[in-house]
Amino acid sequence: MHDVELGRLLRMLRLRRGWRQLDVAARAKVSTASVGRAELGRLPAAGLLRRHAAALDLRLEWRAIGRGAEVARLVDEEHAAIVELLLRSLRETEWQAEPEVSYSRYGERGRYDIFAFHSRSGSLAVVEVKTELADLQELLGRLDEKARLAGTIARQRGWRAVRILTVLAVAATAGNRAAVRAHRSTFDSFNSVDHRSMRRLALMAEASRGPEKLLLWVPARAASRDRWLGGRRRVRKPQHPC
Repeated sequence: MHDVELGRLLRMLRLRRGWRQLDVAARAKVSTASVGRAELGRLPAAGLLRRHAAALDLRLEWRAIGRGAEVARLVDEEHAAIVELLLRSLRETEWQAEPEVSYSRYGERGRYDIFAFHSRSGSLAVVEVKTELADLQELLGRLDEKARLAGTIARQRGWRAVRILTVLAVAATAGNRAAVRAHRSTFDSFNSVDHRSMRRLALMAEASRGPEKLLLWVPARAASRDRWLGGRRRVRKPQHPC
């Protein structure tokens, strides 16, 4: 959406409510001048604009556009590398594993990064891949939804699941580990393990033992990469010899 179009939308939402620019400014805790400039398409800093929009019950989402496909590849390639690694591990240990499985049930829609079934044990694995841990409440809420619907989705494929395993696979970066430490109680129900546990998942499933939820740490080297970019917070200045 162009600046002028967004400004027009902000103005129309205000007028629909019968508010003055002063009323919006008071609710958003910004200046009246800022509201007026935004409505003309002269948009303020992102934080001010978000508050302005929120006062009108409008949520803004940003989209970055770069040259060629570089931006899209940068966002997707690390996620795809983890998915590929886990798919290979599952398939080598007798799991039927499918990537990018979408669902739409009872008004709930989403996508499984990996949906896998181990026929001998009747175990179903729901795998979510994250290169960066951000909105944890949203993430875990969606994971619970996916686990709850997994049995129904499995039956559509002719899979009769007797046990559902939830696997949250995360890029092993300092930023992501710090996020987990800062929310210990949120991850209490997860057993934190190394990515190599995926190869032992079939044995755990057949023995019907082990945790129902795994927090799986995936180091960059396991996916043949030098480092993960997702989840990093800092770039250190390179050390040059004197």
